[in-house]
Amino acid sequence: MKFTFELAGISDTGKRRPNNEDRIAFEKLSDGRIIAMVADGMGGHRAGEIASQITVSELSQSLQDSDWDETRLISTIQRINLSIYTQAEENSDYQGMGTTLVLACIENSSLLVAHVGDSRCYQWQQGNFKPLTTDHSLIEEMLSQGLLEKEDLAKSMRKNLLTRALGVRPAIDVTLAEFSLKGSGIILLCSDGLSDMLNDAQLEKLISDPISLKVKCQNLIDAANQAGGRDNISAVLVSYNSN
Repeated sequence: MKFTFELAGISDTGKRRPNNEDRIAFEKLSDGRIIAMVADGMGGHRAGEIASQITVSELSQSLQDSDWDETRLISTIQRINLSIYTQAEENSDYQGMGTTLVLACIENSSLLVAHVGDSRCYQWQQGNFKPLTTDHSLIEEMLSQGLLEKEDLAKSMRKNLLTRALGVRPAIDVTLAEFSLKGSGIILLCSDGLSDMLNDAQLEKLISDPISLKVKCQNLIDAANQAGGRDNISAVLVSYNSN
């Protein structure tokens, strides 16, 4: 089955941060494959944007010509993780820098999603909107262990404490899963600057609006800013349609 794809993405500083430490990339390669990613950097002295830029630049380059089997994807991300960690160890200005990552690789009907941290991937397909990733965060661990109820999430002060991030340690566990595309739909990749401001119902409403993909993207950013814009806000959309 052949698919046609359209891509759009926007990264915005938001209303409260002095600079944007998010980085995004999205591209249709010459052989028809699709890559899309969001990285949300963290660290002092603007080091977060260094970590996210390293991740997006090196990953985009590595994926251009390589095969996308699970082992190669994970090893590539692990190599980038070590690169960020090493630079942070060697440069005091970069101490503590790190970044999240969510990556989507599409080849025909196959969707590979890799992620570290709390940047997310969602899918809207056949009228069903659902997350394809689970945050690597203390909150998610507490939920899975029954130590916290979903109703208490809004009150929690631990909402953004991550259990995994690229560059923080010399080794990293990468979560990778494969999904199948069917019919038509949209993949959303985003930083927590979007998902913290808008709930799933709000995201679905904006994504399912019958307007151009670029306008959908801008509407997501605008809605997050209207809700407070507490962090940098990034969204990448990939629409697909089977021929």
